[in-house]
Amino acid sequence: MTEEQVSRQTERRLDDSLVLRIPYLPLAELPTPVMAAPRLGDSIGHPNLWIKRDDLSSSLCGGSKVRKLEYLFADAQERGRSEVLTVGAMGSNHVLATSVHAPRCGLGVHSVQYRRPPGRDTDLAMAATIAHGAEVSIVSSRAAVPFAVVRRYAASALHRNRPYWIPRGGSSAVGALGYVVAAFELKRQVESGLLAEPARVYLSLGSCGAAAGLLAGFRLARMRTRIVAVRGTPHSVASAPKVAALANSTLRLLARRGWHHDALPLCADDLTVLDNQYGEGYGLPTQQTQDAVRLAAETEGLVLEETYTGKAMAGLIDDIRSGQVDPADVVLYWHTYGDVRRVV
Repeated sequence: MTEEQVSRQTERRLDDSLVLRIPYLPLAELPTPVMAAPRLGDSIGHPNLWIKRDDLSSSLCGGSKVRKLEYLFADAQERGRSEVLTVGAMGSNHVLATSVHAPRCGLGVHSVQYRRPPGRDTDLAMAATIAHGAEVSIVSSRAAVPFAVVRRYAASALHRNRPYWIPRGGSSAVGALGYVVAAFELKRQVESGLLAEPARVYLSLGSCGAAAGLLAGFRLARMRTRIVAVRGTPHSVASAPKVAALANSTLRLLARRGWHHDALPLCADDLTVLDNQYGEGYGLPTQQTQDAVRLAAETEGLVLEETYTGKAMAGLIDDIRSGQVDPADVVLYWHTYGDVRRVV
């Protein structure tokens, strides 16, 4: 990264008052663009449709995770750690992004990944993760993950090199800071006249970090935008109460770091979580998912996948076609997928 890029990224953070007290490492190429989606909007009967292109957050490996990793890696460095330990399903985009960006910060990566239904993109992501130097431990199921994590910590204790823990999806209070800043980024794009303030923002709901950060960020930025998160993971992992709890943890972290605010505690009613696109299970697409993936590609050239972002788009399309959305409302689809085929 050039000195000019670092200067430009530092400048964009100073506008938010967060950078003065919250350390971060500039990994993402921000702001990500917002674009009108007239062809997709016309095809589903909603002319005021926009897309926030977080798939373009990095030319190395984009998607939603890069924003979180900027804060997580900085926290790891602040704590004197030289390795991060994280988890995910096999072929996890989060683990891939971690393995691509951690070496830029001088950090090693060990990941524990549990088996999931195979797919072309997941196989590519697994191969790319290993190619970027991450150590990988594969376990039979999500239930076996805690035991593998404990073993890794026990082994690291022998070498006095305790890794920094990054939970699934990077979704901690620290990681969610990336999407608090993203909310302010969107507000600046609204204020600059790129688009009107959205009435609704649709995004996929996996480990809750992006939704929680946006929920806290919209409250801090005094935006009226409603988050509609479309669940792609089991209810035990993702729900409106879990999003609200993580958002409140993030607000408390900001207060502890000295960024005083008057935001009231958030609750589950402050966002909408759609469960109707989950289907038969994690990683298993529905017909609506497949139709949404195809339609987004045909109309806007947008690359979605079938575990998260395809289901989020399917939820948006279903809400519009069933009359749940006012035709006059500006609706924004926040695209969080980092296309594994573009990983450098």
